[in-house]
Amino acid sequence: MKIVLIAFLISTLHSFNQNDNKSDNILDKAINKTWFFQDEFAGSSITIYKTKNGLIRGIRQIHGSGVPVLATEFYDIEIISNKIRMHSVTNAQVEKTLILSYENRLKRGKFLGRQINENVEIWSWIKGRKMSRIDFDKLKSIEVSKGEFYHTIQIKNIELEE
Repeated sequence: MKIVLIAFLISTLHSFNQNDNKSDNILDKAINKTWFFQDEFAGSSITIYKTKNGLIRGIRQIHGSGVPVLATEFYDIEIISNKIRMHSVTNAQVEKTLILSYENRLKRGKFLGRQINENVEIWSWIKGRKMSRIDFDKLKSIEVSKGEFYHTIQIKNIELEE
């Protein structure tokens, strides 16, 4: 009986350890990359990153025809097993789930995302300004709290000159 109990405990601890590795694995493979999904008209991209104060965030940008970005959505990220849960900062009702597929691609619903390239590309979302890219390293250095937006002045200061 003792042997069965010990075997059960070892098996349980081993499975907990594997689940921890899966959550680390999906974050390691998804973070600091831009993933493209051919889902809407011109598609969308998702970039997952960690802020200076350790919060994991996501930015989803919906692409347009003739302009790099039509809309930007912000998410707080939660890692559960092999899934990335994206909780909308703007609308508490909106939640998206990303799963790392067997091909090392992110999957959102029926759409498979592919990594665009090694360089993260995020476009400014400030209305009334020309389209310019954001300095990704500087964006990650801004401290934000869960559910908090970036201030317009912070973003203006990290726009790249084209």
